[in-house]
Amino acid sequence: FPTFEKIYRRIPASFFEVCGFALLELMIGLLLISQFTVLLWREDRHGNLFFATGILLVLFALLYIGFCLLRGDDKRGSSRLLVTDIAFFFFLVWCGISVAFSPNPAYSFWGSAYRKEGFITYLIYAAVLISARAVHSPRYQRILLWSLGGVGCLLSAFTFIASEPTWKWILADCGIFLGWEMIAVYNSVFFNKNHLAYFLTMAILALAGMFLFGKRTGQKLLALFLFTFA
Repeated sequence: FPTFEKIYRRIPASFFEVCGFALLELMIGLLLISQFTVLLWREDRHGNLFFATGILLVLFALLYIGFCLLRGDDKRGSSRLLVTDIAFFFFLVWCGISVAFSPNPAYSFWGSAYRKEGFITYLIYAAVLISARAVHSPRYQRILLWSLGGVGCLLSAFTFIASEPTWKWILADCGIFLGWEMIAVYNSVFFNKNHLAYFLTMAILALAGMFLFGKRTGQKLLALFLFTFA
């Protein structure tokens, strides 16, 4: 049987970048997908989609960690150990100990349906960060930032429309978006305003970055407009 290192030698480095980019794009788009499933079919499947995508991200992160450890020819710095990596590792150990000695290990691992603050959620977001480390292309990075900002603005637009009774009546009268009653006013598909605010904070920071570091005037103006709107 070939060693793991030989197996990794057969996998091109570009695979990890493309795969990491695709999974991150999917994770960003889940909220928009959830918005449409609610509006069109009155079905909120974000939790199921989140954990399904999260498991894929965790598996990819493990594969990428193995790539970084076994292949020392990656010159782009992805395998370089950072102080934050050490901090996240010790937090991972502490979370594992907490779950093991918890009076309710299942709850500690999965978390509540409302907050989803369990150990599995930490693993998923840790995998998101690791997957982002695999994306080196400035083009892919810009697409991810625009996607994050764009989804935030679209959710803001849906939330604005959902908060206006006239718009809701017009759309319902036309037989469009019949699932408005499942969307709380000013919350989009989130449980409360804080959750939407947390997401929009990330979205507007991404748009601020595109405004500050964008090279084209049109892109900078678009980023500024979307930033202001969000």
